[in-house]
Amino acid sequence: MINKLIRNFHIVLYILIMCSCVAFAQHGSGLANKASALKTAELMQSQIIAYGKLEHFKSQVERVLPRAKKELYSQLGLSLPNLKIHLSANKPKMRALAERQHKFTPPSWSAGLAYPRSREIYLPEVPHNQLLPLLKHELVHIALGQYNEKSKRRLPLWINEGIAVAIGEGLSWERLWTLNETASQNALLKFQNLLHHFPHSGTQASIAYAQSAHFIAHLRETQTDLKFKAWLSALLNGESLDQATKRHLSHEFWFLERNWRKSLERGWFAQVALIFKMETIWALCIFFFVFAGIKKIRKRKQRLRSYPDERPLTIHIAHTISDSDSLHEVKNEPQPKSRQIFSLPSEL
Repeated sequence: MINKLIRNFHIVLYILIMCSCVAFAQHGSGLANKASALKTAELMQSQIIAYGKLEHFKSQVERVLPRAKKELYSQLGLSLPNLKIHLSANKPKMRALAERQHKFTPPSWSAGLAYPRSREIYLPEVPHNQLLPLLKHELVHIALGQYNEKSKRRLPLWINEGIAVAIGEGLSWERLWTLNETASQNALLKFQNLLHHFPHSGTQASIAYAQSAHFIAHLRETQTDLKFKAWLSALLNGESLDQATKRHLSHEFWFLERNWRKSLERGWFAQVALIFKMETIWALCIFFFVFAGIKKIRKRKQRLRSYPDERPLTIHIAHTISDSDSLHEVKNEPQPKSRQIFSLPSEL
Protein backbone atom coordinates (compact mmCIF):
# COMPACT_ATOMS: atom_id res chain seq x y z
CA MET A 1 0.00 0.00 0.00
CA ILE A 2 2.78 2.41 0.93
CA ASN A 3 4.72 1.52 -2.21
CA LYS A 4 1.69 2.23 -4.34
CA LEU A 5 1.23 5.67 -2.75
CA ILE A 6 4.89 6.51 -3.29
CA ARG A 7 4.62 5.46 -6.94
CA ASN A 8 1.53 7.59 -7.47
CA PHE A 9 3.22 10.56 -5.80
CA HIS A 10 6.19 10.26 -8.16
CA ILE A 11 3.86 10.16 -11.16
CA VAL A 12 1.99 13.29 -10.04
CA LEU A 13 5.26 15.11 -9.33
CA TYR A 14 6.58 14.20 -12.78
CA ILE A 15 3.39 15.49 -14.43
CA LEU A 16 3.64 18.81 -12.52
CA ILE A 17 7.26 19.28 -13.53
CA MET A 18 6.46 18.65 -17.19
CA CYS A 19 3.58 21.13 -17.10
CA SER A 20 5.82 23.77 -15.51
CA CYS A 21 8.47 23.28 -18.21
CA VAL A 22 5.91 23.64 -20.98
CA ALA A 23 4.47 26.80 -19.42
CA PHE A 24 7.94 28.32 -18.94
CA ALA A 25 8.89 27.54 -22.54
CA GLN A 26 5.72 29.16 -23.82
CA HIS A 27 6.32 32.23 -21.65
CA GLY A 28 9.94 32.54 -22.86
CA SER A 29 8.83 32.15 -26.44
CA GLY A 30 6.22 34.82 -25.88
CA LEU A 31 8.84 37.23 -24.50
CA ALA A 32 11.17 36.51 -27.41
CA ASN A 33 8.36 37.06 -29.89
CA LYS A 34 7.43 40.29 -28.13
CA ALA A 35 11.03 41.56 -28.22
CA SER A 36 11.32 40.57 -31.86
CA ALA A 37 8.05 42.37 -32.62
CA LEU A 38 9.26 45.52 -30.86
CA LYS A 39 12.53 45.43 -32.78
CA THR A 40 10.66 44.96 -36.06
CA ALA A 41 8.35 47.87 -35.19
CA GLU A 42 11.35 50.11 -34.50
CA LEU A 43 12.92 49.17 -37.83
CA MET A 44 9.62 49.79 -39.63
CA GLN A 45 9.56 53.28 -38.15
CA SER A 46 13.05 53.94 -39.54
CA GLN A 47 13.69 53.78 -43.26
CA ILE A 48 17.23 52.72 -44.18
CA ILE A 49 18.32 53.43 -47.76
CA ALA A 50 21.59 52.04 -49.14
CA TYR A 51 23.19 53.62 -52.21
CA GLY A 52 25.27 50.97 -53.92
CA LYS A 53 26.20 47.45 -52.88
CA LEU A 54 25.95 47.97 -49.13
CA GLU A 55 23.64 45.12 -48.10
CA HIS A 56 26.03 43.91 -45.37
CA PHE A 57 26.47 47.41 -43.95
CA LYS A 58 22.71 47.95 -44.07
CA SER A 59 22.13 44.77 -42.05
CA GLN A 60 24.67 46.01 -39.47
CA VAL A 61 22.80 49.31 -39.14
CA GLU A 62 19.52 47.46 -38.68
CA ARG A 63 21.02 45.43 -35.82
CA VAL A 64 22.73 48.37 -34.10
CA LEU A 65 19.91 50.93 -34.38
CA PRO A 66 17.65 49.54 -31.58
CA ARG A 67 20.63 49.37 -29.21
CA ALA A 68 21.66 52.94 -30.01
CA LYS A 69 18.12 54.20 -29.32
CA LYS A 70 17.97 52.30 -26.04
CA GLU A 71 21.31 53.68 -24.79
CA LEU A 72 20.36 57.19 -25.82
CA TYR A 73 17.13 57.00 -23.84
CA SER A 74 18.85 55.61 -20.74
CA GLN A 75 21.63 58.24 -20.78
CA LEU A 76 19.61 61.33 -21.69
CA GLY A 77 15.97 60.34 -21.32
CA LEU A 78 15.26 61.36 -24.92
CA SER A 79 13.06 59.43 -27.34
CA LEU A 80 13.48 59.48 -31.10
CA PRO A 81 10.99 60.02 -33.93
CA ASN A 82 10.75 58.13 -37.20
CA LEU A 83 14.01 58.31 -39.11
CA LYS A 84 15.38 58.04 -42.62
CA ILE A 85 18.99 56.85 -42.77
CA HIS A 86 21.02 57.19 -45.98
CA LEU A 87 24.05 54.90 -46.38
CA SER A 88 26.95 55.71 -48.72
CA ALA A 89 30.17 53.91 -49.60
CA ASN A 90 32.49 56.63 -48.23
CA LYS A 91 32.56 60.16 -46.83
CA PRO A 92 32.91 62.08 -50.15
CA LYS A 93 29.90 60.26 -51.60
CA MET A 94 27.95 60.89 -48.38
CA ARG A 95 28.67 64.63 -48.50
CA ALA A 96 27.85 64.81 -52.22
CA LEU A 97 24.52 63.03 -51.64
CA ALA A 98 23.58 65.34 -48.77
CA GLU A 99 24.55 68.39 -50.82
CA ARG A 100 22.34 67.31 -53.74
CA GLN A 101 19.34 66.61 -51.52
CA HIS A 102 19.60 69.58 -49.15
CA LYS A 103 21.35 72.21 -51.32
CA PHE A 104 23.93 72.79 -48.61
CA THR A 105 27.65 72.00 -48.59
CA PRO A 106 28.55 69.96 -45.47
CA PRO A 107 31.84 70.59 -43.62
CA SER A 108 34.82 68.74 -45.03
CA TRP A 109 35.65 67.13 -41.67
CA SER A 110 32.15 65.71 -41.05
CA ALA A 111 32.15 61.97 -40.33
CA GLY A 112 28.35 61.79 -40.46
CA LEU A 113 25.45 64.17 -41.04
CA ALA A 114 22.13 64.75 -39.29
CA TYR A 115 19.23 66.98 -40.43
CA PRO A 116 16.72 67.25 -37.55
CA ARG A 117 14.04 69.10 -39.53
CA SER A 118 13.72 66.41 -42.15
CA ARG A 119 14.71 63.69 -39.64
CA GLU A 120 17.43 62.32 -41.90
CA ILE A 121 20.84 60.86 -41.13
CA TYR A 122 23.69 60.31 -43.59
CA LEU A 123 26.33 57.71 -42.78
CA PRO A 124 29.40 56.46 -44.68
CA GLU A 125 30.40 52.82 -44.53
CA VAL A 126 32.58 52.38 -41.44
CA PRO A 127 34.03 49.38 -39.56
CA HIS A 128 31.65 47.63 -37.21
CA ASN A 129 33.36 48.90 -34.05
CA GLN A 130 32.86 52.53 -35.21
CA LEU A 131 29.21 52.19 -36.23
CA LEU A 132 27.53 52.43 -32.80
CA PRO A 133 29.42 55.59 -31.64
CA LEU A 134 28.83 57.32 -34.99
CA LEU A 135 25.14 56.40 -35.05
CA LYS A 136 24.62 57.58 -31.45
CA HIS A 137 26.34 60.87 -32.29
CA GLU A 138 23.92 61.59 -35.14
CA LEU A 139 20.88 60.35 -33.18
CA VAL A 140 21.68 62.88 -30.44
CA HIS A 141 21.43 65.66 -33.02
CA ILE A 142 18.06 64.34 -34.22
CA ALA A 143 16.66 64.04 -30.68
CA LEU A 144 17.87 67.46 -29.55
CA GLY A 145 16.74 69.02 -32.81
CA GLN A 146 13.17 67.87 -32.25
CA TYR A 147 13.02 69.76 -28.95
CA ASN A 148 14.59 72.82 -30.53
CA GLU A 149 11.69 73.02 -32.98
CA LYS A 150 9.16 72.94 -30.13
CA SER A 151 10.80 75.59 -27.93
CA LYS A 152 11.28 79.24 -28.82
CA ARG A 153 14.87 79.31 -27.54
CA ARG A 154 17.46 77.38 -29.54
CA LEU A 155 19.86 75.09 -27.70
CA PRO A 156 23.43 76.47 -27.77
CA LEU A 157 25.46 74.77 -30.45
CA TRP A 158 28.34 73.89 -28.11
CA ILE A 159 25.92 71.98 -25.85
CA ASN A 160 24.42 70.17 -28.86
CA GLU A 161 27.81 69.13 -30.23
CA GLY A 162 29.28 68.49 -26.79
CA ILE A 163 26.52 66.04 -25.85
CA ALA A 164 26.76 64.34 -29.24
CA VAL A 165 30.51 63.75 -28.85
CA ALA A 166 30.37 62.82 -25.15
CA ILE A 167 27.49 60.35 -25.62
CA GLY A 168 28.67 59.12 -29.01
CA GLU A 169 32.34 58.48 -29.67
CA GLY A 170 33.67 60.14 -26.51
CA LEU A 171 36.90 62.09 -26.25
CA SER A 172 39.79 60.53 -28.16
CA TRP A 173 43.42 60.90 -27.06
CA GLU A 174 44.01 63.26 -29.97
CA ARG A 175 41.24 65.61 -28.84
CA LEU A 176 42.33 65.41 -25.21
CA TRP A 177 45.88 66.30 -26.21
CA THR A 178 44.67 69.26 -28.31
CA LEU A 179 42.43 70.44 -25.48
CA ASN A 180 45.09 70.30 -22.76
CA GLU A 181 47.74 71.88 -24.97
CA THR A 182 45.32 74.76 -25.68
CA ALA A 183 44.40 75.08 -22.01
CA SER A 184 48.06 75.24 -20.96
CA GLN A 185 48.49 78.24 -23.29
CA ASN A 186 45.30 79.95 -21.99
CA ALA A 187 43.86 79.76 -25.52
CA LEU A 188 40.52 78.06 -24.85
CA LEU A 189 37.55 79.46 -26.74
CA LYS A 190 34.72 81.31 -25.01
CA PHE A 191 31.46 79.40 -24.89
CA GLN A 192 29.71 82.68 -25.59
CA ASN A 193 31.29 82.61 -29.06
CA LEU A 194 30.07 79.06 -29.72
CA LEU A 195 26.35 79.62 -29.28
CA HIS A 196 25.35 79.54 -32.96
CA HIS A 197 28.37 78.45 -35.01
CA PHE A 198 31.77 76.77 -34.76
CA PRO A 199 35.02 78.01 -36.33
CA HIS A 200 35.61 77.00 -39.95
CA SER A 201 39.33 76.24 -39.62
CA GLY A 202 40.27 72.67 -38.77
CA THR A 203 42.38 73.46 -35.68
CA GLN A 204 39.91 75.89 -34.11
CA ALA A 205 37.00 73.58 -34.90
CA SER A 206 38.84 70.69 -33.24
CA ILE A 207 39.35 72.82 -30.13
CA ALA A 208 35.66 73.78 -30.10
CA TYR A 209 34.50 70.16 -30.32
CA ALA A 210 37.03 69.00 -27.71
CA GLN A 211 36.24 71.62 -25.08
CA SER A 212 32.47 71.33 -25.59
CA ALA A 213 32.54 67.56 -25.12
CA HIS A 214 34.94 67.79 -22.18
CA PHE A 215 32.77 70.32 -20.35
CA ILE A 216 29.67 68.15 -20.84
CA ALA A 217 31.59 65.12 -19.56
CA HIS A 218 32.78 67.22 -16.62
CA LEU A 219 29.18 68.12 -15.75
CA ARG A 220 28.07 64.51 -15.96
CA GLU A 221 30.87 63.49 -13.59
CA THR A 222 30.49 66.29 -11.04
CA GLN A 223 26.69 66.44 -11.03
CA THR A 224 24.25 63.59 -10.43
CA ASP A 225 22.51 61.90 -13.35
CA LEU A 226 19.14 63.31 -12.29
CA LYS A 227 20.51 66.87 -12.06
CA PHE A 228 22.09 66.64 -15.49
CA LYS A 229 18.90 65.31 -17.10
CA ALA A 230 16.82 68.00 -15.38
CA TRP A 231 19.28 70.66 -16.57
CA LEU A 232 19.09 69.41 -20.15
CA SER A 233 15.30 69.15 -20.03
CA ALA A 234 15.05 72.74 -18.80
CA LEU A 235 17.26 73.93 -21.65
CA LEU A 236 15.19 72.02 -24.21
CA ASN A 237 12.01 73.54 -22.79
CA GLY A 238 13.27 77.06 -23.45
CA GLU A 239 15.04 78.16 -20.28
CA SER A 240 18.22 80.18 -20.63
CA LEU A 241 21.57 78.64 -19.80
CA ASP A 242 22.01 80.76 -16.65
CA GLN A 243 18.51 80.01 -15.37
CA ALA A 244 18.68 76.27 -15.99
CA THR A 245 22.13 75.99 -14.44
CA LYS A 246 21.17 78.00 -11.36
CA ARG A 247 18.01 75.95 -10.80
CA HIS A 248 19.21 72.41 -11.43
CA LEU A 249 22.98 72.32 -10.90
CA SER A 250 25.10 72.91 -7.82
CA HIS A 251 26.41 76.36 -8.85
CA GLU A 252 25.87 79.07 -11.40
CA PHE A 253 27.27 78.61 -14.89
CA TRP A 254 30.13 81.14 -14.62
CA PHE A 255 31.38 79.42 -11.47
CA LEU A 256 31.27 75.94 -13.04
CA GLU A 257 33.02 77.18 -16.16
CA ARG A 258 35.75 78.92 -14.16
CA ASN A 259 36.47 75.80 -12.08
CA TRP A 260 36.53 73.67 -15.23
CA ARG A 261 39.05 75.98 -16.93
CA LYS A 262 41.27 76.07 -13.85
CA SER A 263 41.24 72.30 -13.55
CA LEU A 264 42.45 72.05 -17.14
CA GLU A 265 45.12 74.73 -16.85
CA ARG A 266 46.57 73.31 -13.62
CA GLY A 267 46.32 69.65 -14.50
CA TRP A 268 49.47 67.59 -14.98
CA PHE A 269 48.19 66.44 -18.38
CA ALA A 270 48.13 70.04 -19.55
CA GLN A 271 51.72 70.58 -18.43
CA VAL A 272 52.85 67.47 -20.30
CA ALA A 273 50.97 68.68 -23.38
CA LEU A 274 52.72 72.05 -23.10
CA ILE A 275 56.13 70.39 -22.96
CA PHE A 276 55.43 68.08 -25.86
CA LYS A 277 53.53 70.40 -28.17
CA MET A 278 54.52 70.20 -31.83
CA GLU A 279 56.97 73.13 -31.82
CA THR A 280 58.79 71.66 -28.82
CA ILE A 281 58.93 68.22 -30.40
CA TRP A 282 60.49 69.62 -33.60
CA ALA A 283 63.06 71.59 -31.58
CA LEU A 284 63.98 68.48 -29.57
CA CYS A 285 64.34 66.44 -32.77
CA ILE A 286 66.69 69.04 -34.32
CA PHE A 287 68.75 69.19 -31.11
CA PHE A 288 68.97 65.40 -31.01
CA PHE A 289 70.25 65.12 -34.58
CA VAL A 290 72.82 67.89 -34.09
CA PHE A 291 74.05 66.30 -30.85
CA ALA A 292 74.25 62.87 -32.48
CA GLY A 293 76.21 64.31 -35.43
CA ILE A 294 78.75 66.06 -33.19
CA LYS A 295 79.21 62.91 -31.12
CA LYS A 296 79.80 60.82 -34.23
CA ILE A 297 82.44 63.25 -35.54
CA ARG A 298 84.28 63.13 -32.20
CA LYS A 299 84.32 59.33 -32.22
CA ARG A 300 85.75 59.29 -35.74
CA LYS A 301 88.55 61.68 -34.74
CA GLN A 302 89.40 59.54 -31.71
CA ARG A 303 89.54 56.43 -33.88
CA LEU A 304 91.91 58.13 -36.32
CA ARG A 305 94.20 59.21 -33.47
CA SER A 306 94.37 55.64 -32.18
CA TYR A 307 96.00 54.37 -35.41
CA PRO A 308 99.87 53.77 -35.23
CA ASP A 309 102.24 56.07 -37.13
CA GLU A 310 102.72 55.17 -40.78
CA ARG A 311 106.11 53.63 -41.74
CA PRO A 312 107.36 53.47 -45.32
CA LEU A 313 107.32 50.09 -47.05
CA THR A 314 110.38 49.40 -49.22
CA ILE A 315 109.92 47.40 -52.40
CA HIS A 316 113.08 45.75 -53.89
CA ILE A 317 113.49 44.56 -57.47
CA ALA A 318 115.99 41.73 -58.01
CA HIS A 319 118.74 41.92 -60.70
CA THR A 320 117.66 40.27 -63.92
CA ILE A 321 119.81 37.62 -65.57
CA SER A 322 120.52 37.94 -69.27
CA ASP A 323 120.29 34.99 -71.63
CA SER A 324 124.06 35.08 -72.31
CA ASP A 325 124.94 34.40 -68.69
CA SER A 326 125.70 30.77 -67.95
CA LEU A 327 124.39 28.85 -65.02
CA HIS A 328 127.80 28.36 -63.40
CA GLU A 329 128.50 32.08 -63.61
CA VAL A 330 125.24 32.77 -61.81
CA LYS A 331 126.14 30.32 -59.09
CA ASN A 332 129.72 31.46 -58.59
CA GLU A 333 129.49 35.16 -58.97
CA PRO A 334 127.90 37.25 -56.18
CA GLN A 335 124.57 38.83 -56.94
CA PRO A 336 124.39 42.62 -57.20
CA LYS A 337 122.52 44.50 -54.58
CA SER A 338 118.90 45.34 -55.30
CA ARG A 339 117.89 48.90 -55.93
CA GLN A 340 115.26 50.78 -53.94
CA ILE A 341 112.70 52.12 -56.39
CA PHE A 342 110.07 53.84 -54.22
CA SER A 343 108.51 53.66 -50.78
CA LEU A 344 104.85 53.13 -49.81
CA PRO A 345 103.06 53.20 -46.48
CA SER A 346 103.33 50.01 -44.51
CA GLU A 347 99.58 49.39 -44.43
CA LEU A 348 99.30 48.99 -48.23
